[in-house]
Amino acid sequence: MLEQNGEVVASGGFMLNYNPPYADIYMEVKESLRQKGYGSLITQELKKEIYKMGRVPAARCSIHNLASKATLLKAGFSICGFILKGNLNQ
Repeated sequence: MLEQNGEVVASGGFMLNYNPPYADIYMEVKESLRQKGYGSLITQELKKEIYKMGRVPAARCSIHNLASKATLLKAGFSICGFILKGNLNQ
């Protein structure tokens, strides 16, 4: 959690239960406090903890979630793939 003046401004964590050696980061910033750098800060802190554990930080977000995409790119992540959803015609 990130707090400022006693108020929680962002929260996050990571999942270790699948996909070793990766640790999947998740985070959320209070809507009224977005675009102030809190997302980038908590993401960087989560990455530090993951590296200390000998794991590799990973993250994913919807291609439509431009704020999360920008936050993850700013934190040093790179785009490595896309999930496509649709029907196959036979």
